[in-house]
Amino acid sequence: MAYAVLRIFLAGRYLGSYGLHAKTFAALELSSSAVLAVASARAVGALLDRRKRSAIEWTLITVAAYLVPDVYVLISTRRVPRSIFIVVIAWIVIGTVAGFIKLRGQLSAAAKGSPAKPALLLGRVPLSRTAGNGKPPPVP
Repeated sequence: MAYAVLRIFLAGRYLGSYGLHAKTFAALELSSSAVLAVASARAVGALLDRRKRSAIEWTLITVAAYLVPDVYVLISTRRVPRSIFIVVIAWIVIGTVAGFIKLRGQLSAAAKGSPAKPALLLGRVPLSRTAGNGKPPPVP
């Protein structure tokens, strides 16, 4: 959440004079952060469960949630100096690469049987795994 607040502050401060509406950006940033948290956890759970279709769907939702605020910045700003445009594009690329590195680490840890990050697990049970009745199996 601190990351989202920082992005909102920086966008409002540095891009407001170029046409960015700070309240709209804040709404997009905060709502997409919530969607991103759920969708990325579900994508990882689906990958771990080898549910290809579900993994693809949740991954597409994750990517969309990640990109929405940045695409809004690129669309809404007018006559932005090239340096700011480059910074926004670099931010998107760096964030995407960091996300894939994090995903790879979570999948690797899960494959080795190590506990995953709390965002991935709900009481040490992946969000997508159930006992067949829609409820998570008991934690050993």
